[in-house]
Amino acid sequence: MNPHRIEKNRRMASLLLRHLVTTRGIYASTDSGWQGSFHALFGRDSAITASLIFSAEMQHPVRRRLGPKAYHGLLYLRHWQGVNNNPATGEEIGKISHEVRAGRSRNHQTLSRLRAFRKLWYLDPHDHLLKSWDSADSTPLWIIAVSRWHKESQLEYSSEVLASLHSGLDWCLRNVAEYGGLAGFTGADLRPERKTTGLHNQGWKDNFGAYQYSDGLLAKHPIKDVFVNAACWAAFRYGAAVFRERDPTFAAVLEQSAKDLKELFNNPKHGFLMTDEQSMLHYYAEALDGNNKPLASISADAAMCLWAYYDDECVIDDMYISDVARRVTMDDMLNPEAGVRNYSSGTIVPKLYAGGYHRSSHTYWPFVSGLIAEGLDHFGYTPEAKLVAEALLAGVSHFNSCIEMFLEAEPHVFQPWHNVDNKQQSATNQAWTAAAVYYASAYLLTSDQRARHPAKRKAVTAHP
Repeated sequence: MNPHRIEKNRRMASLLLRHLVTTRGIYASTDSGWQGSFHALFGRDSAITASLIFSAEMQHPVRRRLGPKAYHGLLYLRHWQGVNNNPATGEEIGKISHEVRAGRSRNHQTLSRLRAFRKLWYLDPHDHLLKSWDSADSTPLWIIAVSRWHKESQLEYSSEVLASLHSGLDWCLRNVAEYGGLAGFTGADLRPERKTTGLHNQGWKDNFGAYQYSDGLLAKHPIKDVFVNAACWAAFRYGAAVFRERDPTFAAVLEQSAKDLKELFNNPKHGFLMTDEQSMLHYYAEALDGNNKPLASISADAAMCLWAYYDDECVIDDMYISDVARRVTMDDMLNPEAGVRNYSSGTIVPKLYAGGYHRSSHTYWPFVSGLIAEGLDHFGYTPEAKLVAEALLAGVSHFNSCIEMFLEAEPHVFQPWHNVDNKQQSATNQAWTAAAVYYASAYLLTSDQRARHPAKRKAVTAHP
């Protein structure tokens, strides 16, 4: 890709990030029109945005302008980390908030959207903020991002940050124990004790119809999402390193939990591991349902797990990393004009629920490609990582913006997504897209100058 085009994308992303990343939080999108619907603080978005910024600026150490601010914005989420177990609202001790809204993020556009979705939000009477804790991955993702910044920048931990990490890790441990050894969630609408409306699905694909069987019926809860589990595994490993000398007993619990989770994760009978019938490569189910039945559609989610690394390891067994890298870069998954598809092309979706912007083989989320590119590069798959990074930039170039997500309406024709029922549209200025563009640009501008991890490439000689 032309270096001038790459640099143009980098500057576009940098300008937007300087607007959205503040020391008092990282906003998911800008605050005009429909964009205002997401001008709020989201735990998941903040952690992914910050982590991609950190990785981007590791490529260009002299340009570390956004990293410190992103770190402080990430820490600001500690203000709403759960301090009580409240079944009526979904708050849980140690859990990082899914969403917090204040000021302009409660404007008329936002409130109209909430009314359109018939949401009865929890309004905290103490600070008058709208709050939600309905994400299973915000907490482990927050732990990963905070830990990576400290590790890479060699920053000392304050006692306050250590307390938040400990509390968050405790929540992850309780969650894994509650769901039988793997991280999971049960929809807020399925909990009779819940008094305020909440999300049915609580992974990054949080649309109501995101998890389906092949016949279009909704998957039975609780759901165990593959990427949520990858994030929990990484959080346990980072946490164990942080507390190894500070609290050896707690660190040992985290290490054992990571070991147990990884073993179950890679179990073909009780975990996510499967064989793709089309390619005959090993891959991973996007989720397990309430009966531990795998949802076996070929999705981007398994490859996203490569991003949730700790040192030279991730939750995927070494012997299968090569298969995952090969599968996600096949033609039915990687479109050089747009990025990595949510699902392999040809995936049949019997029922597309209202607002179903996740469940489609014609749907692209640039941040997903950003995470996959970084994961591929980390494990030595540099040519594959470059292909994904270039495709990511090609995708956003169709819109000249850091668009949240978009569709391939027909071959080689791309357009923003919109909901015909309530007029909701793809946000055109999204923080985690900007961070993915920022990372991909920095990576491509430097990848020809070095082989970042030449010894890490995982090769498969035999499968058991």
